Amino acid sequence: MSWAAEVLLREGAERLAVSLTAEGLELRKAGVTKPILLLGGSFPDEAPDIVTGQLTPMVTAPALARALNEAARSSRRTLPMHLKLETGLGRLGIPLPEFPAFLQFIQGLPSLTLEGIGSTFSSVEDRGKAQMQMETLERAAHEAAAQLKRPLLCHIAHTGGLLRGLTRDGWLVRPGIMLYGYTRGLAAPGIDLRPVLSWKTEIFSIRSFPEGHPIGYSGTYRTSQGSRIALLPVGYSDGLLRSYMESGRY
Repeated sequence: MSWAAEVLLREGAERLAVSLTAEGLELRKAGVTKPILLLGGSFPDEAPDIVTGQLTPMVTAPALARALNEAARSSRRTLPMHLKLETGLGRLGIPLPEFPAFLQFIQGLPSLTLEGIGSTFSSVEDRGKAQMQMETLERAAHEAAAQLKRPLLCHIAHTGGLLRGLTRDGWLVRPGIMLYGYTRGLAAPGIDLRPVLSWKTEIFSIRSFPEGHPIGYSGTYRTSQGSRIALLPVGYSDGLLRSYMESGRY
């Protein structure tokens, strides 16, 4: 992960985003000093590590905010945070009707500083709904900025949003799978993306089996003739779909 961060920072990225606290801490240990945003949901018991690692959490619930405020207060620090707003995905985030009260709640936690507000598209294929989500986020950000009397960072666009032009000038963007050279099946005219992932292993053993011999769990594959079968030390724990293995295709 640190090599990817090094490349992105060298190319001009001003901040990074990761999913998990452990990933952010790994980058800190590798010497990354730029802001690191935690896009995934964090548990309250991760608060001390988030503060120690000077990571920027996405707050999705009051319990996490309280834990972060206490950890920051104990460390005599002020922690920047982003608020995640639920705009239509139905997943993590503060529901829109609760946003005004939550904004007041955050302002009552002196060791936290609201730096930005983000959300997640439910579908970029439905452009109308995506635009509505952007407008909802924009209104919330304006409301918060007016109360705080300072501008806030905004972000909602992932790979699909970027490829469909669903963002605003000055908003942060969160390219994910496109950093690996993939577009999730979306057209990307004028964008030269090349896959950079490879999955490698090595042969563990080679054995000979007669015709009709069952191979694998439940004998889903049978040799059609005398065969030499190579065993590779990979499986679903490494990301290989179990349904693929159970289908008898090896």
